[in-house]
Amino acid sequence: MTDAEELAALRRMAELESRQSGEPLPYVNTEKPIDVPAGIASMMNIAQAPAMGFADELYGAASTLGGGDYATHRDRFRATVDNFRKEYPRSALLGSVSGGLATGLGAARAIPQTLARFVPQIAAPESVVTTLANTAAVGGASGMLQGLGDANTSEPKDLLAGAAMMGGIGMIGGPVAQAVGGAGGAVARNIGSRFGANIAEDAAGGEVMKALIRDLRAARGGLESFSDAQVGEMAIMQARRRMQTLGPKAVLADVGASGGVNTRELLDTLNTLPGQTKTQTSNLVHARQAGRGADMQDAAARYLSPGGRRLGETVDSLIAARRTSAQPLYNQVHAMDVPATPQLSNIVQGLDKLGALNEARTLATSAVARRGPAEAFTLTPTDTVMKMRDLDRAKQGLDALIQKNTNEVTGKMNTTALEFNKLRIALIDELDKATTNPQTGVSIYKQARDAYAGPSQMIDAANLGRRAMGGNDASVAEATKGMTDSELRAFRVGAFESLRDKLGTQSGRTQVMNMWQESKTSDKLKEIFGDERSFREFAASVAKERRLKMLDASGQGSQTASREARIEDMNASVLGDVAGAAASMKAGNPAGIVSGVRNVWGRMATPEPVRDAAGNLLLSRPSANQMDMLSQLMAARAARNAEGAAQSGVWVPSMDPNR
Repeated sequence: MTDAEELAALRRMAELESRQSGEPLPYVNTEKPIDVPAGIASMMNIAQAPAMGFADELYGAASTLGGGDYATHRDRFRATVDNFRKEYPRSALLGSVSGGLATGLGAARAIPQTLARFVPQIAAPESVVTTLANTAAVGGASGMLQGLGDANTSEPKDLLAGAAMMGGIGMIGGPVAQAVGGAGGAVARNIGSRFGANIAEDAAGGEVMKALIRDLRAARGGLESFSDAQVGEMAIMQARRRMQTLGPKAVLADVGASGGVNTRELLDTLNTLPGQTKTQTSNLVHARQAGRGADMQDAAARYLSPGGRRLGETVDSLIAARRTSAQPLYNQVHAMDVPATPQLSNIVQGLDKLGALNEARTLATSAVARRGPAEAFTLTPTDTVMKMRDLDRAKQGLDALIQKNTNEVTGKMNTTALEFNKLRIALIDELDKATTNPQTGVSIYKQARDAYAGPSQMIDAANLGRRAMGGNDASVAEATKGMTDSELRAFRVGAFESLRDKLGTQSGRTQVMNMWQESKTSDKLKEIFGDERSFREFAASVAKERRLKMLDASGQGSQTASREARIEDMNASVLGDVAGAAASMKAGNPAGIVSGVRNVWGRMATPEPVRDAAGNLLLSRPSANQMDMLSQLMAARAARNAEGAAQSGVWVPSMDPNR
């Protein structure tokens, strides 16, 4: 005989005895349990406590909305709970007690507050007696409701008897629980104050690990078959390497894989909630912003100005070197007078027409003011004997005209400058002839110019570099073409000054950090640095700063929808940890049940100590031991859940909703 046939036979016998004795038919549940995982059955068992035993009736009533039979579904619910209590007695007891305690605590507050609206005398109890009396009333009312809910009969006298018995128990147990709870609360608060920090740190570590794991799963394919514990170990290994790469300023929030989106979003969420994280993040961001320009300038200096020399001191040293080597020779030249040959007179006449002699007079006026009347400019095209001091100044005046017609960045002469330069070459040739020693064949004027030219050309190269960031990559390449090694070094010192100025402003730093997507900037910098290796190493330093800059936006802007979703995700994790107290891996992930429980109990928010601990962790640079502990955290949690799963049937949600 099958179970169903045996139950039917027992039912017929009971009906026969009821007719013979005249007594009402006793309640016998003949329905089969609902085919659900043990985790769902555990939730159904727990639900009976907050529902005051009416969860089965509510389930039956709800079934009628879809055309189901009330009694059948009610009895199937009861059969499911009874079956769970037989199979997992300890878990069933734990669930019922925890649910009952939570309900009692809520009622202990809600019922007196409600009654106080109608009976002002109980609004503010003044003595222990009054308090216990209120507690007895709450316990009695709760007990009567529980008695009615737990009754498996429809007979009025049986319902009243059950309600009276449970009400009496509640009236006695309520005050006792009040006294015990007061003492227990003090003990619990003491224990919590001692061990709360460790609990918060463990929960915070779980949130951080969840974010790191999600980042790594997003960055790398093929990890679907790996557990969270295994992926967590990989994520910590990668975080260690990335922290080493980013340097001493990097914190854990900077090093998530795939751009660290989930890790940074976790910090962003913590910044929008009450706690210490927002202040800590603000301090970190401000410190980074204050030092970012200097860090990028130091990176540029390593390749453009290895000794850290600035343009001003470089030019000053070149001027000093030029003065030391050239000035004695120029003193000899300026003391000479030379005959005005026809060719020289024609050149001077041309210089006068072009305005070069006026430029020379301006230069001489400055010299007179500094050194006296001997520096006065007296040259005219009709002189038969000309002073070399005046002729040299005339050349300098022509140089000034040429400079006005030369591109500042490239050094390229326009047509006018090219014509002026031809005249300059002719003038220099005549002056070299006029100052040549017949015995040695050496021109002292040429010697002086050569001694002056080396440092001067380097100064010119440095000044070209100073304007380099204002040109384009082609103009920079043209300006450096044909430069000697010494001139290139001087050019890069000037270019460093130009780049340093740009990195000294927020907009300039942003432009340089975006060079990976702006070829105009990157091509120009390649020409300035001169070789691929130097440029790539500088670009790597800039990329580090760009990665660290991502935290600047944490907690900023309007991202309400995404932040609310992440807060909900954090709260779901807390709910999973609570369920894990009596862990079981026998069930899946019934999101509907979780949602129902959360709707009944209200949203369970992540506690502030956990938020603060998570913020501290994300904004710190964990030690090797701390990284090891994080790496082992997910494995330890999995082990605890597995151990609990072997001992109970309580459902435990997985950390990752996709697993």
